[in-house]
Amino acid sequence: MVRRRGIDASRFLRWGGVTAALLLALTAGAYYLALHTLEREVIKLLGERSEYGSLLVSLRHIVITDLQIHGDAEADAVDGWPTPDELRAARVEVEPDLRSLLSDNILIRKLRFEQAWLPIMRVDGRVRFLPALLESRRRARAAKGEPEGLPPKKYVHIAHVELVDTAIDYYDATVAKKPYLVPLRHIAGSVDKLKLPTLDEEALIDLEGQASANGNVGKVSLQGRLVPHTRDSRLKLQLRGVDLRLLQPYFIKATRAQIEAGTLDMDITSTVRDHTLQAPGSMVLHGLKLEGGLASGGLTRRLTLAILADKNDRIDLQFTLSGKLTDPKFSLNEELHTRVVAALATSLGVSIESLGKGALDVGEGIGSMLRSVVE
Repeated sequence: MVRRRGIDASRFLRWGGVTAALLLALTAGAYYLALHTLEREVIKLLGERSEYGSLLVSLRHIVITDLQIHGDAEADAVDGWPTPDELRAARVEVEPDLRSLLSDNILIRKLRFEQAWLPIMRVDGRVRFLPALLESRRRARAAKGEPEGLPPKKYVHIAHVELVDTAIDYYDATVAKKPYLVPLRHIAGSVDKLKLPTLDEEALIDLEGQASANGNVGKVSLQGRLVPHTRDSRLKLQLRGVDLRLLQPYFIKATRAQIEAGTLDMDITSTVRDHTLQAPGSMVLHGLKLEGGLASGGLTRRLTLAILADKNDRIDLQFTLSGKLTDPKFSLNEELHTRVVAALATSLGVSIESLGKGALDVGEGIGSMLRSVVE
């Protein structure tokens, strides 16, 4: 008779426990290795011009405090970047997908900025931000003679960017020789689906904040979709109670009347496809007052605005911006100015053709008078 030997239960449990402990140790080691790999990638991504107070690694995320990214002073002097820094943030939280660190497509599940400051500059029909990060690498590759269209060796996909109490300084170099500053504050919201460094995938935007000036606190919101690289987009911009003096260069030509008071409500839904813009919108001017003086028709600007305004001291205007963004003759600022003039004329029952000729029978011509009000 053959007798089977029984299983030693205690030995089995001991070996099982040792195996489980080894697996746990290997898993934890792999986790920490992945996290430190991410730490190196984050430092590399921030670039050599960055500094920070602390960088803390945990099993769940990386936290960076007192982050600063400095600009490239030599390059900034050439291209007119308006600030010495490109980003500041009291706290940045990075939540990675650790498995992606072993590939050439790194995934960041969440990137959260608290009390951050970001300058943005509009120039030559495009918007620039973080040039030391996004443009210096391109310039370095160009200096090495690498082809312009050569794809990057590694991509970073950011699923969700969260902004908490963020400030944006928007510098517009298209309306003045010195970039004109529009400060935006207390911005909160999100930008989803960013692909760095190419920015060639559609991002989802949902932001709101404040535009404050002269004691007026206006509200600003922006929602929609945008492919930054191609500028294809579907965006809705809404302004409520924004001080018109803050936006003066967009409505009044600098050599003419100055705005003394007034606020703006505006809604624009813009679509850009194949570099073609179509943007119907509406605006309401509340309590608009211009500096004293005569318009070309012999009427004071105050009287002209009184004629335009209703009993609630508001002027309602409808307009549509349109044009080919690749056309060197197209200027969004000039388009907005032209449409405001046309909308003012329409509110008085004046045709845009008459505005061009200035041939009307009121005074010396309401057409010329209207142009002098906003020019």
